[in-house]
Order: sequence, then C-alpha cells, then structure tokens
Amino acid sequence: MENVAVVPAAGIGARFTASDNNPNANATPTSSRSACSKQFLDLLGVPLYIWSIQKLCQSAEIESICLVLSQQAMGSTAAELSKYLTTAEIKKIELTVGGASRQESVYRGLLKLSVNNPRIVLVHDAVRPFLTNELIHSSLQCAAKTGACTIASAVTDTVKRVNGGTIKETVDRSELYLMQTPQAARFDWLLDAHKAAHEKGLSTTDDAAILEAIGHTVQIVPGQPYNVKLTTAADLHLCEAIATWFQKHDLAPKVL
Repeated sequence: MENVAVVPAAGIGARFTASDNNPNANATPTSSRSACSKQFLDLLGVPLYIWSIQKLCQSAEIESICLVLSQQAMGSTAAELSKYLTTAEIKKIELTVGGASRQESVYRGLLKLSVNNPRIVLVHDAVRPFLTNELIHSSLQCAAKTGACTIASAVTDTVKRVNGGTIKETVDRSELYLMQTPQAARFDWLLDAHKAAHEKGLSTTDDAAILEAIGHTVQIVPGQPYNVKLTTAADLHLCEAIATWFQKHDLAPKVL
C-alpha cells in the first residue's frame, strides 16, 4: 500500500470547554456525543470531522484512513458515516479507539494501519475542517521526496517575549513558522518515532516533534490561511465564515 492517513478524533476538547463562555457560540453537538468533543460540532449542518474525512476518502491518492475515536463515539460515528460517504469511501475507513492524548491516539492509529505495510502516512487533525486536495497532494509529494514534512505558515505578526505582562524582547520572526496539519512522513519513520517516544515517556504536541526527537529532518510545505484549527469557542465563528465560502464554491461536504 502506498499512502494512508490517520485522523485523531478522540479528544474531549478541554480548551474549547474552558473558553466556552460566549453565548453566541453555536457549540451544538450533532448527536448525543459530548458537547465538549468539538470534532462532532455542527458546521453548516455537517459534523466538523466529516469535512476532512470526506476529502480524504475522495482523494485518489489516499488508500486507507484510520479514524481514531473515543470508545463512547465508536457506535454513533460508524452509523453517521453512511450519511456523508459512499460505500466505496466507507471501505477506506478503519475505526480504532484512541488514547488519553493526541499523541497516543496517533500511535494507535499507526499500529492499526501497520498491517498494510504502507509507504507514506499523512496525519490530519479532525478539528481542521478545511483540508483541500492541494494540501493532501503537496504533503504526500514532499514526504515521498524528503521523508517527512508538515504544512506550516510563516509568522507575519511582530513577536514579543513577555514576562509578567511586560515586554522583555522583540523576537526575530524571520525563521518562525506556525505548524498546521497535514503532517506526512515515511510510515516506518513515524511509527518508529512514536514507539521511541512511547518507550521514553516523551510527550509532544505534534508529529513533526516526534520525528525531530529521533533525528529526522522535517521539511516545511507552505500552508493556507483558511486551514484553521477549531480550538476555542470563538474559533467557531471564523470556521462558519470560511465554511460558508467553501459551500459557495462547491467545496463543502454533501449529504448523500
């Protein structure tokens, strides 16, 4: 097998819940799943995670996808997929139960897919709904050429180092980037990196850091400003605005 994908969607969205004090935030779950599980929130009538899952399923470059869920969400999510995916697309998806952290969930997804002996794996956050064919293709191409890469955007705002509410230093932003997903790598590299992190008790926030920890070089692939992540309740308004644009240009998911 050539290319596979892991989509971690087992989180409970602690930061989203903690920031959810905006009465205008339409943080409504699409089923009985917890309202703090932001990946299941309604985005223009479609669960948030479906936006990227449908795009991955429709990509001719992706052969298999592991959707990593909490035990609580397994049954309802399996039933929900048929509303948005064809039978052929659903056959691409394998479900597995995640862990207590994003890192552990990705690791479990990799273990699930390892029986297929894939060449390249793409990891994408379920709460980044605006995945495009361009981002999928550029990530896979770069990983195939260099071994590992991540979508990222250069920092454009002025950056200050602050202590106790006081500016201490203006930081040179010329080499600073904001990490996004997809992140892609040789499957054997990323699986070995996660195994090493698991054995050493190393905790990181993304797969690029996991790869860096065992000495791999990770290339930057330029991202897009619309490839946003839903982290807090305030982000939902931005996602709704972008989703409306996607819908207008026939890029949004469709109900079968």
